[in-house]
Amino acid sequence: MSKLDDLPLTITVAQSADLLGISRAKAFQLARDGGFPGRIVRIGRENRVVTASLADLGRVSLTDTHNTEKTP
Repeated sequence: MSKLDDLPLTITVAQSADLLGISRAKAFQLARDGGFPGRIVRIGRENRVVTASLADLGRVSLTDTHNTEKTP
């Protein structure tokens, strides 16, 4: 498990979906519809999630999101 300080200030919507235990499709839908449980910021053409806003939920296990490759 990574410390919050080890994670970047923002993560992708897909990475946040993994942390929240929801599908990527659901995360993107919630972000688009304004119902995402974390703070979304737009950087250029990309929506990013403020990592600290997920930690504030108190139910998220902040695991390492830097390596999103799945190993068999």
